Amino acid sequence: HVHLSMVRDAAGKPLHSVAIVQNITERKRVQEALRQSQERYRLATQAGRVAVFDWDLRTGEMYVDPLLKSSLGYEDLEIPDDLGGWEPLIHREDFPLIQQRLLDYLDGKRPYYELESRAFHRHGSVHWFDTRGEAFRDASGRPLRIIGTVVDITERKRAERQRERGRRVARIER
Repeated sequence: HVHLSMVRDAAGKPLHSVAIVQNITERKRVQEALRQSQERYRLATQAGRVAVFDWDLRTGEMYVDPLLKSSLGYEDLEIPDDLGGWEPLIHREDFPLIQQRLLDYLDGKRPYYELESRAFHRHGSVHWFDTRGEAFRDASGRPLRIIGTVVDITERKRAERQRERGRRVARIER
């Protein structure tokens, strides 16, 4: 990186120039390593259809992966990254379970935050999601944030229902 400045006299006539040359090879190497790491992460979560969320419990700020929004038929900016934006999409039968699991986990009554729940697609169909998260706590154990993953398991749930229907039909035919 080169920074060049001209030093002038009181009349504005150039006297001399000053150049500062800085070797930024290491900074460029670190930037490239970070770019590659971010690309690897993006490709892996995209390939696995794993959406990520990050919820700051102190401020209420959230990051919700656009992949989760798109799995429900929405563009990134159509659903705000806050609980209010998600509440209408969550199946009303599952909302109390989600809240209780979260409270139990944060209170230490459950070792993990994980559950399967439903949400509504833009076109009205129900999608199933496997959600897992981990809280990061301060020195006194107070939860500061939760980071986790959400995977659309709708196809698996449909296959499970079809197998169960097949088993019931087979039992009836016996």
